Amino acid sequence: MKLSAEFLADAEERLSNTAHAPSPPQRRRARRAQVDAAVPVDLPGIAVAPPMAAGEVEERSIGPDDMVDMSFLERALVAGRPVCRIVVELHGASEFATGFMVSPRVMMTNQHVLPTADRAERARAEFDLRIDGAMQMHSGVPFAFRPDLFYASDKALDVAFVAVAAESIRGGRRLTEFGHHRLFAAPRKIEPGDAITIIQHPRGEPRKIALRENRLLAFLDDDRLLYGSDTASGSSGAPAFSDDFQVVALHRAGRAARKDGGYLLLDGTVVASLRGIDESRVDWEANEGVRISAICRYVTERLGHDSDHDNGNELLEELKSAMAHGGDVISQLQQGLTAEPLRGLATGVAQRQPSALGAATALTPGAVLDLPLRVQISLATTPSVASGQVAVASPDVVTGAFAEKYVSPRIDTDYTNRRGFDTKFLGRTVGLPRLTPAGKALAATMDGRTRVDYEHFSVVLHRERRMAIYTASNVDWIKEHRFGELTRKDLTGLKDGEIEKWVSDPRLPAAWQLPDTFYTKDRKSFDKGHLVRRDDVCWGATTEEVIRANGDSFHVTNCSPQRSDFNRSAEDDRAWGDLENLIQHGVTRCCVFSGPVFDDVDPEFEGRDEVGPTRVQIPSRYWKVVVEQADDGSLRSYAFILRQDLTDVQMEELDVPAVWKTRRIKIAALEAELALLKFTAAVRAADVLG
Repeated sequence: MKLSAEFLADAEERLSNTAHAPSPPQRRRARRAQVDAAVPVDLPGIAVAPPMAAGEVEERSIGPDDMVDMSFLERALVAGRPVCRIVVELHGASEFATGFMVSPRVMMTNQHVLPTADRAERARAEFDLRIDGAMQMHSGVPFAFRPDLFYASDKALDVAFVAVAAESIRGGRRLTEFGHHRLFAAPRKIEPGDAITIIQHPRGEPRKIALRENRLLAFLDDDRLLYGSDTASGSSGAPAFSDDFQVVALHRAGRAARKDGGYLLLDGTVVASLRGIDESRVDWEANEGVRISAICRYVTERLGHDSDHDNGNELLEELKSAMAHGGDVISQLQQGLTAEPLRGLATGVAQRQPSALGAATALTPGAVLDLPLRVQISLATTPSVASGQVAVASPDVVTGAFAEKYVSPRIDTDYTNRRGFDTKFLGRTVGLPRLTPAGKALAATMDGRTRVDYEHFSVVLHRERRMAIYTASNVDWIKEHRFGELTRKDLTGLKDGEIEKWVSDPRLPAAWQLPDTFYTKDRKSFDKGHLVRRDDVCWGATTEEVIRANGDSFHVTNCSPQRSDFNRSAEDDRAWGDLENLIQHGVTRCCVFSGPVFDDVDPEFEGRDEVGPTRVQIPSRYWKVVVEQADDGSLRSYAFILRQDLTDVQMEELDVPAVWKTRRIKIAALEAELALLKFTAAVRAADVLG
């Protein structure tokens, strides 16, 4: 928040009378003198200018000396790494704050941000949310909080500590990449008049640093201090640093000017309360922070002795060790363990390598030494098999009433033999939908292509929503192309009591796919809904082709979260499964396009994936377009849109009985609902609704 010029001028006058310590410029010049003393004055080839003649004017510091070494900027970039944005989901809205790591697994913020462990469970930390030097946005790396492992808070100090998951929600990033800051228990690490720097996420924006007109104004008491700095809502929980990037305070709030028992606004109005008042209208006189020395006393003297406010002794000991021994990002930088920090920031991963073997001897107990060790590991989502062979993955046992086993069906891991959707399948061209610019920006790519091919169908994946933008399949119910004698065991290799485990596609990053774990740990909320129906594509000239198509339909790229009463056939003929049955019995050969309608207002579901807790927006509507060839050779296309809410379902049968007529939708109207794709002119022209 901006401070009034009158307040700053008054503070400057008060600070100029401070006599108990050397002035800030004196201290800064003394620090620089230590550096200058190490620089030889006589440099070869450098002429030293003689003293200036009387009357000549030398350069002078005007007012406070605000110059700092260039290393300040390098340290600031490193100091920003452990700082994160906190996102709290409440009543369908998001609230923002700031926090920072104070040990390898523990983050600190304000108690009013995360007042309870339950609130922490509904929040997440996002690291590396920033705009880089090329003005490119880094969207941030989300981590779940783990209050079940450690949570502690104190309302009087307005401080909260919470454990953070060791691995990111998506992308497989490690928490240790971002480091932590050390909390020093020594008081008065800074004096009135000294500069203060705050790294924060104001209003939930990308990481920012407050550099200008920042100074310590006064110590309120043993626990609190006042300083001038620009902050905003969302800055609560940010670290306030000295010039040496020691954390001196935990930012907690702005302090408004008072008058006549009320709060003063910039227009001179006095109000009884600031509730509902835009912060830009308030006459802020200072910011208030909690002194780190007071927080350290709380950790060492009270935590571990009050069972009502903390749990998790192991992480508490880790926090105390980090306070005592360091291992923080600034110490590592000073000891040469963070080589080329700017390069590490550019890639998002700290490049921490000892600059020399001697640097290791300077490590204090508890510090982290990263050795230049190279280990080659081969990872695969499915067992490696020779080209053309079929793999059966090892079973994962799921504890339950019947001790069922989830086992991957037979998957042909030689993906080079997949041709995908055939645009000439009906004898006339039925092209794939074309992605809009918005669709192209969000579509997952593989070798520069957005189309991922399987046996008899293709998928275009939404890399952020982690499910298909659309699927395109060739459906053939000609009896001669079916192998009705093939049993489930023939198709999948599964035995009685074994359930199909859906597999991720190894050709795409795992972070772009919603894994089988999400559906098996969803509190039985959803079915694993095939977008491309398994039976629709289980046809071919050989049994191998049919088995391959069957296995391909169990890739998670073809899966969507659907409620069971929507996914399965129902007695009232209004479910997704009923529409699939209608297609099966109504046509012999057709092309089918299908997918979810991605709405910004889709509700978020809290679940778990292979990394940990995750939040996924669940589509409330799904669409399907069926293209068939009429007896005269012309194409006819039918579009349907269905809602998972049984009280307001929108769908229609292919033969259009009366019950379906109110649920039909024009192709053009469906396109208006789908911001990410457009159908070809041939499909639009064939729309039976015109």
